[in-house]
Amino acid sequence: MSGLNKNKTVEQALIQSAENLQRQFSEHCRLLCTATSKGIVAGKRKKDICADCPYKHKFKETIASTIRKLENTRKSFKSKQIELLRKELTAILTQEI
Repeated sequence: MSGLNKNKTVEQALIQSAENLQRQFSEHCRLLCTATSKGIVAGKRKKDICADCPYKHKFKETIASTIRKLENTRKSFKSKQIELLRKELTAILTQEI
């Protein structure tokens, strides 16, 4: 495989991975909201639930790892899309989730 095709494949894989993470996190939050509103998790607010969530640490670590990989490949891939993706992920990671 030529270097150009390989780079394009890596770029596409990184973008797809980040999009999958975002979809999974959105679904996780939706389920937490549903559970809270139906009283399944009684006596806890959404913020309290998220604080105890076993997936929160894994989610944040996965985003941080993705950002590190994007940062390491920044000079190899001169892609505006990857730069924007890295910035979006960094913004998500800094939010209180």
